[in-house]
Amino acid sequence: MKYTKEQRLSIMKEVQETGNRSLVARKYEISESTIRGWEKRINNTESKASKELEKENKLLKQIIADKELELAILRDVVKKK
Repeated sequence: MKYTKEQRLSIMKEVQETGNRSLVARKYEISESTIRGWEKRINNTESKASKELEKENKLLKQIIADKELELAILRDVVKKK
């Protein structure tokens, strides 16, 4: 049987809440390895998203540092006039 994304997330949430993958697997008549596979895919997706956010954050910090430097230079120019 194919499970929708919402069903898979619901089942994985139940596993987290109960802390018992085996019990939940039996309840839904699926194997523990199926649930493990779902968890692994979700974790990989979250990991990729996290890495992308870290990369974007680094870029934004660099932009801020550049703008602060430009502002400091402009302030010095204005003071000298």
